[in-house]
Amino acid sequence: MNKKSVIILFIFIITIVLFFFYMKNNRIINDHDLVKIKQTDENDIIFGSYNAPQSIILYFDYNCSYCQKFFKEVYPELKDSLIDNKQVKLIFRLVCKPNDAKALKAYRTAICINKFGQFEKLHKLLLYKPGIIYTKYFDGLIDEYISTNENVAECILNRNETPEIKNIYQFQTLKTKGTPTFIIGNEIKKGYLDFEAILKLLNQDKNNK
Repeated sequence: MNKKSVIILFIFIITIVLFFFYMKNNRIINDHDLVKIKQTDENDIIFGSYNAPQSIILYFDYNCSYCQKFFKEVYPELKDSLIDNKQVKLIFRLVCKPNDAKALKAYRTAICINKFGQFEKLHKLLLYKPGIIYTKYFDGLIDEYISTNENVAECILNRNETPEIKNIYQFQTLKTKGTPTFIIGNEIKKGYLDFEAILKLLNQDKNNK
């Protein structure tokens, strides 16, 4: 095999590897499932105006370092430039490993607090101290939420409604297996995205409408 043939073969192999890497990290699901996933739910945590014309869906785990990096480094710019002026809303869906009972309870509490209480304070606590959900202090904090707010208590203790499990089922449908995962328009992106990458996807979505 001559040198030119080796180079062509090498380029072909690299192309195939990159293709499968792209497909793994940008899984395309069927249109019906994607439409269902993109529909907002009463249990969604929404940053920004509900009526904003564009949406970013974010599957997020407080125990994920790149999720934390997004909220600490990218979200402030996103908020200032697009969310506060009602152009974009961030639909925030908490997910964790299905066997992580402490995280499931914490995320259920966060969803309920968002519906009936003060989510922002809890969000900051979990963002900067995610390990706190595995402590007795956090167990006590949940008990305090239950004892002081009847609506929050009913939400947390209602075993017929499991929004935290629903988020996980949706996330599993995407087959991305990693957080953060973003849905912008019809694009599904696994992994950390900086502001420029998000803006590019939003502009692409806007042009497709």
